[in-house]
Amino acid sequence: MIDMSGTNDRSLVGKCGIYCGSCPIYRSYKDRDDKTAFELSFATRCTIDQVRCEGCGSDDRFVLSQGCFYRKCAVEKGLAACAECGDYPCEKLSWFYDDGIAKEKEASNNSNRMRETSIDAWLEEADDRWRCKNCDSPVSIGIKKCHKCGLPVQ
Repeated sequence: MIDMSGTNDRSLVGKCGIYCGSCPIYRSYKDRDDKTAFELSFATRCTIDQVRCEGCGSDDRFVLSQGCFYRKCAVEKGLAACAECGDYPCEKLSWFYDDGIAKEKEASNNSNRMRETSIDAWLEEADDRWRCKNCDSPVSIGIKKCHKCGLPVQ
């Protein structure tokens, strides 16, 4: 089941393959998690008001992602995600995927899964994956405990 809280599901498709529904910035904004928003504002040197995002597919994106090359390229080509491109993976996207950071590796795996199935099928899988197995609340990448029930996230 896709979390449609205030946005259409396709807005959670990061053009590069990141699932926006698991992004700490998106989750802290959607969940009204002021503690996490404060921590993120400190870490990113943004104001708390700037720690907000409706997903990469929306017009209301996090201030530091406004100039994203991958989003700009995909939008110019009329694509929902880089995975739909005939040049996938391009040189810049390959560089992004190969930089050794876990979330970028996950983005690569996500894009490959989009190509194997469909964007909509992948969205359903991603939504299911990024939920607390105890209370079914959406969770973000990197957290240890569910913000709703407090149990460890697997």
